Amino acid sequence: MRTCFTTSTEVLDSLAVPLVSADRTYIPMTIVDKDIICSNMVYLLENPSNWLFGILESKVMMAWIHMVGSRLGTGYRFINTIVYNNFPWPKLTDQQKE
Repeated sequence: MRTCFTTSTEVLDSLAVPLVSADRTYIPMTIVDKDIICSNMVYLLENPSNWLFGILESKVMMAWIHMVGSRLGTGYRFINTIVYNNFPWPKLTDQQKE
């Protein structure tokens, strides 16, 4: 997971993940076009797959964020080195990824 700078010319879209979100039951993530310039308060995942987006927006991921993530005020912080890198990713078959 990287922040918003890229030198790759083959990036089609990116998944924008806010570093901090309001106190909600989910963290609002979205797909952004390669021409969008983001602030330093967003992580970008380049060329994300649909299954990755699904897992990151799942209730399992939110439970993980509540347990291992931190808070800033009343909002949750999505820290790539703690939340994303340590998430127990399921082993998916190619059929499940479709």
